[in-house]
Amino acid sequence: MKKIKITSITFLSALLLLSLLVGCTKDAQNWIDKGEEHGKKGQWEKAVESCNEALKIDAKNKWAYNNRSAYHIELGEYEKALEDADEALKIDQDFANAYVNRGWAKNRLKRYNDAIDDLTKAVAIDPGHIKAYLHRSASYIGMEKFDEAIRDCDTVLMSEPNNDWALNNRGWVYYLQGRYEEALGDLTKAHLANPNDEYTLDSRSNVYLKLGRYDEAMADVVEALKINPDYWYAYYTRGLNHLALGDEEKALADFKTACDKGENEACRAYGELLKK
Repeated sequence: MKKIKITSITFLSALLLLSLLVGCTKDAQNWIDKGEEHGKKGQWEKAVESCNEALKIDAKNKWAYNNRSAYHIELGEYEKALEDADEALKIDQDFANAYVNRGWAKNRLKRYNDAIDDLTKAVAIDPGHIKAYLHRSASYIGMEKFDEAIRDCDTVLMSEPNNDWALNNRGWVYYLQGRYEEALGDLTKAHLANPNDEYTLDSRSNVYLKLGRYDEAMADVVEALKINPDYWYAYYTRGLNHLALGDEEKALADFKTACDKGENEACRAYGELLKK
C-alpha cells in the first residue's frame, strides 16, 4: 500500500511538472505571436522585446531566437542576428529557418560565400523553402554569379509565377547583364504584383535610364521615395536621373544624401561632379 502511495505521488508530481511546462510553453508562444504581430506592422523594436519576454519564460525556445534574429536583420543589427540564429541552431541543428536568417545576415555583411553555404543547407533540409532560394539568389548576385542567381529565381517562379522578389532579383540580374528589355519585363511584372515596393520601382528607374526613357525613370524613383523616404539608394538613382536631364545641382544634392548614408557609388559620383 505504501509503495502504491509513493508511486501515486510521483505520478502526480510528474503530471504537475508537465502542466507547468505546457503552461510556460503556451505563455512563451503568446509572446512570440505578439512579436509577429509587431513585425507585420514594422515595429521591429517591439517585436524584439516580445521575443525577449518569450525567452525569459522559455530559454530554449528556438522560435523566439529565430524570430528575434529576423527582427535584428530588419533593424540592421546583423551581428546580433547571427548570434540569435546560432542559438536557435544549438537547439535544433536541422532548423532551416535559422539557416536562412543566418545566411541573410551574412549576406547583409557581404559575406556572400558563407551566406550561400547556410542557404544551401536550408534548401537541403527544406527543398521548398522559398526564402532560402531568394536570399541565395541575392548572394549570388553579390558574387556576380549571375547564372546561379537566375536559376534560383527560376526555381521560385516555377511554383510562384508572380513572386515579386524573384522577379525583382532576376530583373536586376538582366539589368547587370545589359539585357534591358528583359529586365524591364520582369520588373514591370514585379511592380504589378507589389505596387508598393520601393526596391522594384528604383530598379526599374535604372532600367528606364539605360533605355533613355527619362520621364518614366524619374516617375519611378520619385514614387519609390514617396513610399520610403529613407531608402537612401533611391537618392543615388534620382541623382542619376537629374544628371541625365542636365540638372547638376540637384544631382549633386542627391548624390551627397546617398553618400552620407554610406552608398559608395554615390560618393564617387559626388566627387566626380564636384571636380567639374
